[in-house]
Amino acid sequence: MKRLSRIEIYNFKNIKRAELDFKNSILGLYGQNGSGKTALIDVLDLIKTILCGQKISSDFSNMIHVDADYSRIVVQFTIDENGRHSEIEYSFKFNRSCIYDEILSYAYTDGETRVAKSKLIDTSNSPIFSPVSKYKSLIGPSKVNELDVMVIKKMARKEFRSFIFSSEFLEVVRNRGDECKDEEFLRHVYILESLVNFANYELFVVKSKCCIDDSMVLSKSALDV
Repeated sequence: MKRLSRIEIYNFKNIKRAELDFKNSILGLYGQNGSGKTALIDVLDLIKTILCGQKISSDFSNMIHVDADYSRIVVQFTIDENGRHSEIEYSFKFNRSCIYDEILSYAYTDGETRVAKSKLIDTSNSPIFSPVSKYKSLIGPSKVNELDVMVIKKMARKEFRSFIFSSEFLEVVRNRGDECKDEEFLRHVYILESLVNFANYELFVVKSKCCIDDSMVLSKSALDV
């Protein structure tokens, strides 16, 4: 089972700072106008877009708080499947032109294998990403891969996309899987692929400007979802 467990929102729309836990089943959200209900839906839509590796719409850049230069989102996930338990945290900032300072961390338990929470990818303090040990695990010693990933990071930034979840970066990592069967590498790939699959096949965001009364009209795409 994969589930979203927590969200932190900073400088987004009318929200300066907000936190929301999804540890219990949520049936609905209610509140007065301007309390942040629509902002939460927009954040979920933004998260799905980023994890799917898609380009961010200019609509999102216009949602940065009027008094801030950037927004920051922190989202946590819990994954339980095949006896493995993973707690994942992904955070990022975005301004009016790019996504940056992406950080992906996780804790992992599988039988007797236990990994304390640590950073898997941190794009904020190096030309490509740190920590060095995780970089070497995911990319390997290839100088060609190093150059490719450096270009991918610049392209993703220019195109207002996530570097971590870009199809180009994931392809480099997947191709390395053809030659690397190291347990640590496979665990890293499992974390990345789990989030990508969750965003593409399990995280649905249906947005409608209609008020729900006795009846309402959904778009064809919303109906399909």
